[in-house]
Amino acid sequence: MKAPKTPQTKKRLSLLKDCRNTYGEHDKSSRTSIRWRKSWVNRTYRRDVKQSLDTALDDEVIGDRIIRTNRPQWVKCSDRPLGEVLLRNQIWEVFQQLKTLASVDPEWVNKLAQYLCDRDLKSGRVAVLVKQVRATTLSQIDLTEEDLMLIKDFLCHQQTS
Repeated sequence: MKAPKTPQTKKRLSLLKDCRNTYGEHDKSSRTSIRWRKSWVNRTYRRDVKQSLDTALDDEVIGDRIIRTNRPQWVKCSDRPLGEVLLRNQIWEVFQQLKTLASVDPEWVNKLAQYLCDRDLKSGRVAVLVKQVRATTLSQIDLTEEDLMLIKDFLCHQQTS
């Protein structure tokens, strides 16, 4: 018999195993699009083979042309784990709050850098974060959950003061 799992273990496994479609389409239309793409690849290949057969005269030439006919490639994009999707959503929300702070207080980036340095975040990561916040190119940054929690704490302190 399997050992019973704690709710925390179940949640962690759920975040790792459950996946979400992040391709950008509606999930229902993705299902039909996948079928359509697969059939399109097959139709295209069959058409190319038929055209090469129609124009060939000898059996040897027919075999060579069929072998040389390339099958079009299409691969479905894999879904992302739920935990990764949720973390990205949280990061996006935090960065939206940071952008609104930037419009209100021009010195907040220096306050953020000081706050993160006081909390022993690696100085290289602080420099990268501050540089990207100043340039408002926040989509490329790689945050851990601890970094995200620190920034959320900073935002809470800013809202209360």
